[in-house]
Amino acid sequence: TEPFRAGIECNQVFWIAFFRLHISYDSEIKPNYDAFVGLLIADIAYFLGVTEEYISIWKMEADGSGTIVFFRYLFDTNDRDEARFVGGDVMAFSRTQFRDASSTASRGFIMQYADTSYVFKHCIPDREECDPKDRVNINRVLLICFLCSFCVELLAYAIWRVARRKQRRAEYEARVNAAKLEQQQLIDDETNATLVGWKDCSRLRAKEITEAKKKQAEIEAEMTKMQLDQQEMETVPHSGVSEETNTNRLFGKHGAAVGSLSHESPQQQGFLQQDYAHTTYETQLR
Repeated sequence: TEPFRAGIECNQVFWIAFFRLHISYDSEIKPNYDAFVGLLIADIAYFLGVTEEYISIWKMEADGSGTIVFFRYLFDTNDRDEARFVGGDVMAFSRTQFRDASSTASRGFIMQYADTSYVFKHCIPDREECDPKDRVNINRVLLICFLCSFCVELLAYAIWRVARRKQRRAEYEARVNAAKLEQQQLIDDETNATLVGWKDCSRLRAKEITEAKKKQAEIEAEMTKMQLDQQEMETVPHSGVSEETNTNRLFGKHGAAVGSLSHESPQQQGFLQQDYAHTTYETQLR
């Protein structure tokens, strides 16, 4: 025979439904279990409009001061699909009747104590777990799986860290030694470095060089000023005054040396003035 079958020949599909009674299981039902079960089956059969052979008590559980009753509802078929067509209407009707305190669900020797505030439920045994205590909470299972996988990863990482402890120490020491070697190389390079383009000299010689540079700067500044004045003279005409006289007046004490520049082109004058300045600077250095 197929599983989840009942009846005399175990060839009837059954569903399980459950509801709550305002009756204590330990003090009232358990001492008179057989008599209580007979009356309860008669009330349920009357409520569902079937004979007692279609109803059987699966189990009862204490629920505080009340009792949860699980009963089987048998169908006249061994086909699960055919039972689904009939069972859906029966369970929908039962749920509606249990919400109504004046319906047949609240009549009878035992059913008059039915808890109408408790939702009437049913389940299909070959499709789900009907015992609430044995039902699997998928959210809890996922949470447990997640925590277990996370713990396994942490454990694997810890083992990996411990296993590579000596290797990581060796790698760290190698990096430190490499850094020390580079630092020592830099120190050695700085120690062995030689100055290029510099010569040792006395203080007197350094003073002479400094004074010569100052004089050179003054001469270059004076020559730049003379060039600017010469450019102004070329752009602005002067009546009654010769070009040579103006040149001697502007150049002062150097007029004799530079006065002849007025007869040259501006580009040649600039080259001659620079040669004159460098010649004067070299003379002073000697």
